[in-house]
Amino acid sequence: MPELLAIGNPGELFVEIPATVTFDTGDLYQLWLQARNSRGSSPAGPKQNWTAP
Repeated sequence: MPELLAIGNPGELFVEIPATVTFDTGDLYQLWLQARNSRGSSPAGPKQNWTAP
């Protein structure tokens, strides 16, 4: 189930995921970016698979 991990600000080149979010070693996760403004949210961008080290 999708979960919001972080919100970036306009012009930022990276988004930092808070340390309170934990990932289980060896589990596969899908991460993606999505834009949001006063008119709503964009569709999800390309998903990246990532396995937690």
